[in-house]
Amino acid sequence: MMNEFHADRLFLAVDGFDLENGPSTPDLLEAQLNNVMIRSAKEVNVVADFSKLGRRSVSRIGPLERIKRLITDNRAPSEFSEGLRKKGVEVIEA
Repeated sequence: MMNEFHADRLFLAVDGFDLENGPSTPDLLEAQLNNVMIRSAKEVNVVADFSKLGRRSVSRIGPLERIKRLITDNRAPSEFSEGLRKKGVEVIEA
């Protein structure tokens, strides 16, 4: 049923966001559902505070290539933000 949904924008809160594996969560079922949502959305925005950045949780949600932007706080490590920008991901620090 979820494969039938379509969204212009997805705002996805995550438990971990790693430069190699992308977004992740400790819950396998949540990761599977979030992956379907990522594939159904035209634009994917990850929302995560600085403590989630560079952290890898158990279940990978989806590929980093599908992420358009990261919305985070102003304590995000500059090397992480710069690494994302090099991969084509916009970073908004508020």
